[in-house]
Amino acid sequence: MKVQTSKLMSLVIGLVCGFTFLHHLGNEIWNDEFYTLLNFVLVPLKTTLLDYHVPNNHILFSLFAKAYLSCIGYTDLSTVLENPFVVRLPLALVAIAILYYYWKISFYFFDNIRWRYVSLLLLCSNAVFGNFVFQYRGYGLSMLFLSMIAYHLLKLQNKENTRSYVVLILATFGTMYTSPSNTYVLIVLCAYPVIAAYIKHGMPASLLKSTALKASCCMAAGAVLALLAYVPVFREVFGNDYVKNSTPFAFENLERMIKVFIAMSSFHYILLIFGLYYLVYNGITKRLRRNSPYWLPLAVCSLPFFFSFLHGDVPPSRIYAVILPFFTLLLSYSLFHITRNFKAITPQVMFVVIPLYVLLHFAGTEFMINRRLAQDNILGMRNQDLIYQYYNYHFNSREMLFTLSQEEYKAVPVYFIEEFDNTNMLTDAYGIKTSLVNPDTVHAGRYILITNKPFSPDKDQRYQAKPLTPAKSYFKLYLLSRPPV
Repeated sequence: MKVQTSKLMSLVIGLVCGFTFLHHLGNEIWNDEFYTLLNFVLVPLKTTLLDYHVPNNHILFSLFAKAYLSCIGYTDLSTVLENPFVVRLPLALVAIAILYYYWKISFYFFDNIRWRYVSLLLLCSNAVFGNFVFQYRGYGLSMLFLSMIAYHLLKLQNKENTRSYVVLILATFGTMYTSPSNTYVLIVLCAYPVIAAYIKHGMPASLLKSTALKASCCMAAGAVLALLAYVPVFREVFGNDYVKNSTPFAFENLERMIKVFIAMSSFHYILLIFGLYYLVYNGITKRLRRNSPYWLPLAVCSLPFFFSFLHGDVPPSRIYAVILPFFTLLLSYSLFHITRNFKAITPQVMFVVIPLYVLLHFAGTEFMINRRLAQDNILGMRNQDLIYQYYNYHFNSREMLFTLSQEEYKAVPVYFIEEFDNTNMLTDAYGIKTSLVNPDTVHAGRYILITNKPFSPDKDQRYQAKPLTPAKSYFKLYLLSRPPV
């Protein structure tokens, strides 16, 4: 029976990963991505390294993307826009590597292989995982480096080895040089081995020679190397608006923590309640052992918000997407301990019910996201949180550009009522001339209007409007005509 349930879980994991990979690898390039491509990737190497006019430049990822696109000969934006699947393909390798390290980490949390499958399934089926790992920015790379750090810190607690020290240096450098917004998480991970060693063994004289201190020092060395790499753009990196506009004790961060946790549960609200119950009950009854592995993901998931609260910076929620593996460990570890007390359900039944439930939940989640984004587009609304991201479904930038490039529309003027999402960058890449206009100033002839909101002619029917794209699409094209006055 154990072999059969393991096969079932492997099948469900394969189905979930297959859908997630195929869906997100085909996502069309959106605003932040093509801004990153135009300004930091499809540019000379010097610009990639030294231009940090906005935090969009996740420098290590930009170098990674630049190397890949140069190797396959994709050197202009139009080629990239037309081949998103090929462009995102390396991100599938990043996703697989994250799942591989997560699987190795799970050995330190679960002594039952089927629970390791359950934990892995909860991660790969999480909507936040697909939303951010496959973005053409540095979130997936950061998640991978943080997973590597966590695994080697846990590994060093059992056995000292030189390779782990080297990986800690490189992975810390990689995490910080990808995005400085990862700094708070790195601080937690850097302090963890020394604090864990102190709690477990006290403060012996040998601590200065301990594996724990060496691990922390290796991470500190990696951070110093990243700071040295940032020297040419140090002022831009650590003096931008996100850093400067801060007020200590910003309670908004504590509210944001709750919202981020709810989103990261990916609608598994029952599991979220289980996790909270496990933490509170065991904390009150003091059943959480001081050397429990539970403390590592708990610290990583909570302390960065507390640091932001103290410092007063209020970063966007998306920077916390990188802690998703740690949050998933909390949920699955809590579920593991709570369900051990379910006497009415045998383990054999449980390990059939759980993967089937997760599969149905995953399908339902994708359906809900699809429907919500379609409705948003019809109403002219736009969402960009951890779950609902306007570019994941019905984002039709290629359709828009293809339509505008048709022979019958080449001579038709193209206008915006108001420019949005740097769409002019897309049209410029295809040589399509656009300009801003008030429709009332156009007195005759035909023209095409680009908008992301529904458009209807004024009440006196001075316009004739023909939609060229479906109502549920994000980019809406209207062929407008107005008779001569």
